[in-house]
Amino acid sequence: MMFHVLGYSVLLLLWVCCNAQNDNCGPPPRRNNEELADLSGKLTYSHNEYVLYNCRPGFIKHEFIRLWCINGNWEQFPRLVECKKMNCGYPGSIRFGSFELINEDDFVFGARVVYECDPGYQMLSQINYRDCRADGWSHDVPHCEASKGNPCGYPEAENLELYRKYEGYMDHRHHYFPKREGEHILFHCKNGSLPLKSERYWVYSRCTKSGWDPEPKCFKLCEHTGGFPHGSFNYDNGSKFIEGNEISFTCQTGYDPNPKGGKTNCTKNGWSPTPRCISTENPCVPPPQIFDASLHGLVKKSYHSGETVHYVCHPGFVATGPLNVTCRKGKWTEPPNCEGLK
Repeated sequence: MMFHVLGYSVLLLLWVCCNAQNDNCGPPPRRNNEELADLSGKLTYSHNEYVLYNCRPGFIKHEFIRLWCINGNWEQFPRLVECKKMNCGYPGSIRFGSFELINEDDFVFGARVVYECDPGYQMLSQINYRDCRADGWSHDVPHCEASKGNPCGYPEAENLELYRKYEGYMDHRHHYFPKREGEHILFHCKNGSLPLKSERYWVYSRCTKSGWDPEPKCFKLCEHTGGFPHGSFNYDNGSKFIEGNEISFTCQTGYDPNPKGGKTNCTKNGWSPTPRCISTENPCVPPPQIFDASLHGLVKKSYHSGETVHYVCHPGFVATGPLNVTCRKGKWTEPPNCEGLK
């Protein structure tokens, strides 16, 4: 009888021990998109103990990924949460070419875009692809240039307009360009600009081995008539000034040119440096009021050196000297005198 009781007790103890061990979990599972945040190297986890996962490089998540040890099994809460592949964004267009997306259906981690030049153009860059990596797109956007034998591509210059048959849709450009040696185009400049070698409205440019001649490019036309405060440009009638040209200017008496030397250059953004004339003397405040006379015309806040104003005697008074005063080095000359009639 005692033997049977002892045998039953041993079986009960083994059952309890086995069930206690079944409540534990082994090492957390390996996941494709995530890696274990706990690097302790534990081999056993107790019931209700959990582990956290981080995203592998190139993946992102919006919630915690947590696995719990439940009755000896690893279970995820919340369910269906995993790290997703990061998006690198648009890889960039290539002028005179296109690209094809491979490996993935979107611009995500692991995707590759392969660039190809249009007919008549050749790849100038050594690498014709970009990979979406954990730190973004690899390499730079490739570059295409006109192939040998077709040295003249579509001219793209600011304020340049080609004859209407070349403009409009992009496929028209691909149809007509690049041009072969000896072929030509017709273009003109707009928005106050001119070609460098011609002042005609429409200009022919011929395709040569070294490219377009003349180069289809438009240059800023700088305005030089009318002058500016206290100064004027020095030029011959009919002269035109475009980017790269230099012009001199002169200031009125009592003013110095700025910059020194009185010269400025026509640039894409207009005259540079901006021509100015700076007074060499202190300006004068409004001229003094005289009891028996008044100023002729509007009174200004200040007057530059050499500027003159005129007084008028009141009725019943007559001037005994000049009625003008002049600004000299910040001071007015002697004011006039008006005396009453006897």
